[in-house]
Amino acid sequence: MVEFSLDSPLVKRSQQLADYARSSFDGNISLADSVNAFCARVHVDFEFDATATEVDTPFADVLKMRKGVCQDFAHVMIGSLRSIGLSACYVSGYLETEPPPGQPRLTGVDRTHAWVGVSLDGGRWIGIDPTNNQLAGPRYVTAARGRDYSDVPPLKGVIFTDAEESRLTVSVDVAAQ
Repeated sequence: MVEFSLDSPLVKRSQQLADYARSSFDGNISLADSVNAFCARVHVDFEFDATATEVDTPFADVLKMRKGVCQDFAHVMIGSLRSIGLSACYVSGYLETEPPPGQPRLTGVDRTHAWVGVSLDGGRWIGIDPTNNQLAGPRYVTAARGRDYSDVPPLKGVIFTDAEESRLTVSVDVAAQ
């Protein structure tokens, strides 16, 4: 658990993050309830905006803009939790999406998703999703866990080819069986 309580390449602990988290952890409620309350704050305080950030947008910029995507929300929560002494990891995977009422389920449009793993009392871990303000449950499919995004990018490696040009196309569908 120690590696998930220290700084990582993309998420550094800070007094600013500790101050941001601390009001949700006043000691009057359980650690699990405090984590849930903090998740709700991140969800409200940060606006989901798919155009606000890129994979390499500096963490400090996300904190200033208060906008981003699931990766950014997870990094904010992880950095804040680590800054108050908790162990937290970055979880990469997929979330089964549900269409709006009355709309058909689209096939092949799901994307990777990120959420947070938090160590609670007794070495128990929970998954929590600040983007959607909910606990990670059966609709979540974990692909990897790491200290931050840099440990678990969905696509990483080298492709050798004689082609002058290539393009990777990925289609994902998450559905209960």
